Amino acid sequence: MSSLENALIRLSGMREMVYLYADESGDMGFDFTNSGTSHYFSIAFLLLREQRPIFSLVRKVFLTLPQATKRKSSGVLHAHHEKPSTINILLSRLALQDINIPGRMEY
Repeated sequence: MSSLENALIRLSGMREMVYLYADESGDMGFDFTNSGTSHYFSIAFLLLREQRPIFSLVRKVFLTLPQATKRKSSGVLHAHHEKPSTINILLSRLALQDINIPGRMEY
């Protein structure tokens, strides 16, 4: 049984409110005849019992950005558009949180 299957089984027995966020990266068209098509497709899930600590962390990183960057971003941090230093700050602060990464699946 995969780590995702184990997590879903545990979730099915939960009786409390949780927040689930999902994001994808890659080309869903899978048109490998096009030289610009990614050969990878990733899906990430974030399951939170309390969303406030993560929202606060992201907001604090966002507030450190220059004003011109904030205007262009529409209030959203997106790794594709951010400087590597911003991504590193966000990931470093996330690493200090009480979080668990159960594993990954490859097909």
